[in-house]
Amino acid sequence: MLLLVVLVGLFASPITPSITRVFAATDEVTALQKSIDEKNAKIKEIQTKIDSYKKVIDKKKLERASLNNQVDLITNRIQKTQLDIEQTQLQTEELTLELSAIEITLEDTVQKIRAQEVFVGAILRNMQSLDARNSVEVLASGKSLTDFFANVQQHKQLQRSLADSTRLLSKARAELEATKVAKESKKRTLSLLEEALQAKKESLSGEKNVKSVLIQETSSSEKKFNSLVDNLRREYERTESEISSIERQMRAKLDSKSFDASTPQNFTWPVPSRYITTYFRDSDYPYRHVFEHSGLDIRAAQKTPIRAANSGFVARAQRCSSSLCYSYTLIVHQNQVSTLYGHMSSIIVNEGDFVTQGDIIGYSGGTPGTVGAGPFVTGPHLHFETRVNGIPVNPLNYVQP
Repeated sequence: MLLLVVLVGLFASPITPSITRVFAATDEVTALQKSIDEKNAKIKEIQTKIDSYKKVIDKKKLERASLNNQVDLITNRIQKTQLDIEQTQLQTEELTLELSAIEITLEDTVQKIRAQEVFVGAILRNMQSLDARNSVEVLASGKSLTDFFANVQQHKQLQRSLADSTRLLSKARAELEATKVAKESKKRTLSLLEEALQAKKESLSGEKNVKSVLIQETSSSEKKFNSLVDNLRREYERTESEISSIERQMRAKLDSKSFDASTPQNFTWPVPSRYITTYFRDSDYPYRHVFEHSGLDIRAAQKTPIRAANSGFVARAQRCSSSLCYSYTLIVHQNQVSTLYGHMSSIIVNEGDFVTQGDIIGYSGGTPGTVGAGPFVTGPHLHFETRVNGIPVNPLNYVQP
């Protein structure tokens, strides 16, 4: 009888989630899951369209470089990027819905834990009450052996209920922790998607700008396009020759004593963002027919502080006074390694300076039309290179993504 009273009293408690609330929470999660499934279906549909544009783009890359080919390539990239933006937007909406479902699950689990804690507390209190009426008291009171054994049986039932409730409570707490971890993971993914969405919007704007400038600079003339390509190639070769020559000269002035034992071996990211818009020797680089992409393009808003990836000597600080000029800083490190930072809006170090890892050397640029951005840039970013013996190598071999 005592156990029955405990259970009736417990389930009458206002702390215990009602059946109505449980069903309401389930209905909310079901509705959210339906919306999530709809978003997912649209994402897959858009992915099919993106894949078709990828095939066209890959085909255009294999064709001989010409004005029409380049315009068609950029046009297809613009259309693909527009779909990328739509898909990423849907992915952020899908994740937001998933987070809402997780919030409901979290609240439901918390309520279950509270109810289970009340249940365990009630059992413990009643076990204490039974313990207080020990077997000797029951027998001394003149009660029959039937009452005595009923008292013992109630005690055993309460012990079993306590064991079951403790297991349920432990399971609910484990579920709560797992749900919290899932929530944090989803939040991090959402943050990355939001950054990717913004980067793709900037990329779209840049690609449209490149197409506009290309048509404007060539006046839709194949001859002018070829001349433009030749000029770009010569400018690239001139810059490469200059960098190699300056690095050799700087290293000739240095000896092993120039770097002390405290110089760090690891390289750090030069800007806060680690979002890469173009990779080393990226097959999607729009000017591959002119030259390979020799570093990483890292997303960075105009005038973001740029920090030295490692300690070393400034070998070159190329300042510019026009948007067609490419401004950059070259830092020489130990072990024949050097780093280059391109499209800088301003440089605050001078040639010959020694900089320590993490020192600010200048500020990022790359916004089309701004001083130091260089020709045919697609938007604000940092072009970051690592070189060994003057030869560009993949920066991801030195900094971890």
